[in-house]
Amino acid sequence: MALGEGVSARVAYKPYATGVITPNTQAVSTSDPAATGGQILRRVSCSLSLSKDTYQSAEIRGDRQVADFRHGVKRVQG
Repeated sequence: MALGEGVSARVAYKPYATGVITPNTQAVSTSDPAATGGQILRRVSCSLSLSKDTYQSAEIRGDRQVADFRHGVKRVQG
């Protein structure tokens, strides 16, 4: 999902009804957050940005190619 920019950016939240997040369970539409029914927050500016950690090998190969490059965790900052 792309982040909205400029006037199209919107910040919204919807808490869990129970306040408890249980891993490895099916979603229940009555208690889990969904795309609808959230509270839209008023804002003056939006500085959220999505970043991703990357991991690159320091190995030097004769063909000048990167030996190993991996993608890491995505993070929301702002």
